[in-house]
Formats: sequence, C-alpha cells, structure tokens
Amino acid sequence: MVTHCPVTCGTCHLRNPEVRCTSSFLNISTSPILKHGEIDILFTNIRDRDHSKVKVLSQEPWIIQFEDFLSNEMVDSLLSKANGNWERSSESGEIDITGAGSKLTTPTRTSSTFWCNNECLRTEVSSNIASKIQEIIHIPTYHFEPIQILKYNVGERFVAHHDYSYQELTLPCGPRVITFFLYLSDVEEGGETFFPVLNITITPKKGRAVVWANTLSRDPSKKDSRMTHEAKAVTSGVKYAANVWVHLLEWERPSLWACTGS
Repeated sequence: MVTHCPVTCGTCHLRNPEVRCTSSFLNISTSPILKHGEIDILFTNIRDRDHSKVKVLSQEPWIIQFEDFLSNEMVDSLLSKANGNWERSSESGEIDITGAGSKLTTPTRTSSTFWCNNECLRTEVSSNIASKIQEIIHIPTYHFEPIQILKYNVGERFVAHHDYSYQELTLPCGPRVITFFLYLSDVEEGGETFFPVLNITITPKKGRAVVWANTLSRDPSKKDSRMTHEAKAVTSGVKYAANVWVHLLEWERPSLWACTGS
C-alpha cells in the first residue's frame, strides 16, 4: 500500500528501495540460512532419514526424488485454486528504481502460470505443502516464495535455464538456494525435466517431488552451474507442476515491501 499510494500514506520516501529495502528497516537478519558445507549436510540428512521414501538421483551435485510426496487430494485442491486464473509464464527482467522487476514473455518459456499468493497463500493446502517442505529441509517457511503453479499444453516448454539470479544477490532476500519441484499430473508423452550437464531425466508423475540445490555447498551464495535444467515440450496430454523456491535470506517481509524484484 505505502509504495503504491505514497502521497496518501505520507510515505513518499519509501518509494526509494535504498531506504525501505534495508535489513534494519525490514527488521530481518543478514545471516544466511545456509553456511559453508551445510547444503551437503541438509541433503545427507534427507537421504538418511527414510530410505523408503527417497531416491537419490545425483549426489554431486544433489538431486533427490520423492514418490507420493503429495496425495491426490492435495494435488486436486491446489490445482482448483488456479482454475480460470492462468496467465502466460514470464521471466524476470531488469529491476527499476522503485525496486520492482519487469516481466518478460519470451518464446523460450511458453507455459501458463498461477502464483498461489494472497487468498491462495492462506488456504489449508498451501500451508500444508509449505509445512511438508519445511519438515524435510528444516528451513523456515518465511524463506519460501509462494507456490508457482504451471500448466504446459502440447508443444509448450521451458528451454534450458537456471533458477539462480545474480540480481537477487543485491536484494534482501538473497538468491534462490533450493528448488522444490512438484509434479501435479501424469503426462501422456513428453514434459520431462532434463538436467543436460548431468544427463538426468525425470518423468512427470502425479504426486512426485524433486528437490535440488541451485548453489554450491562450499558457498551457498554462489551459483552451481551444473543445475541448469529444462522442461521438455509436452507432445501428448497436459502437464501440471509447481515450484517452491527457497531463498538464502528471508523472503516474506522483503516481499511485502516490494523488495524482492517481483
């Protein structure tokens, strides 16, 4: 409110992100949630906690897969929130002087998106999914972005890309250190997640989840270039999926003050 109606609110000075997007103003910690070596510890703990529920697809770097992470009821409930509210997926552009980031639609990403924020963020299914992820990675949910739900029709894809953004190094939320990817449907043909550097392919399956780190364990602020991945084009059927991104620093309060570039 204060950044959209600054005159009414008497907060014109807060339009400047150098004023409002400081850790002291936001009252957030500058200490990263993951330090040297702790990504390896996190994933080792996931691997060792319950062998029956996890499959290690890669250990250097880490990619771990969960079967039946979400029940059919949870998937169906989450998808119902997006019904009729899809918009063309976009990629992040430059951040302007107010701290807002532009959205770019490109031929490299052709899916549809629904962000589970506002009312959706307060629903039981959103809360339950965040809690399940928190139980696994032991990182507080205020480091999480809202769930991004995706829909891929036949021919739609997302070419090779990385979830890490150098722009976020200058933001109070820090970079995306972990991606938790949820498959919300089976797909008749196509739609695989492919890691070209690692030659790893993951087939969509309703309820399946995959978690990986986007940064290096020796320095969680630095990009791990091996984690480039792509969403293969759907050739038959429809693919539904979702991202939950976890940041090195707190996401929640900076997001409320338009300090996350989104």
